[in-house]
Amino acid sequence: MHFKTRRNGNPGFLRRDTILAIVFVTKRIDCSARNPQLFDPHDPSLGPLGFRCFEKGVRCDVNDRDVPGERHLCKPAFDWLYKVKEYVHFFESLKQEPPEDRMILAAIAGPPSPVVVGHTKGTPTLEPRSRVESARAETSSSVPPRGAK
Repeated sequence: MHFKTRRNGNPGFLRRDTILAIVFVTKRIDCSARNPQLFDPHDPSLGPLGFRCFEKGVRCDVNDRDVPGERHLCKPAFDWLYKVKEYVHFFESLKQEPPEDRMILAAIAGPPSPVVVGHTKGTPTLEPRSRVESARAETSSSVPPRGAK
């Protein structure tokens, strides 16, 4: 996601009398890097390319890629990533007249836990969950309602 999107890029798309719905669809650890170096395949100092969004974007009770197993107490880490608040401000800027009743933001994603780190051919990976866990629908929100403290 690029926060410098031009507001006038598609005239008529964002209208005052309509609802804007934004839906994220993902089954993996995705991230929006503040620094594009995170995706540089030629920089081995950042670790395995397919594991970087997790390793640089999440802090858990165990933060060693070489230790397999479940991770608990995981929270976002913002050294490399955009903060949730930056997304909130960006999306609110798209709908100037009151955004709280003219915008829907949703995610269709896998369950947030448990997070399990494994190894495939010596490379750390996030292990797939069982079919039962993957089929279970969970919802969560890290964005508080407008005006909440």
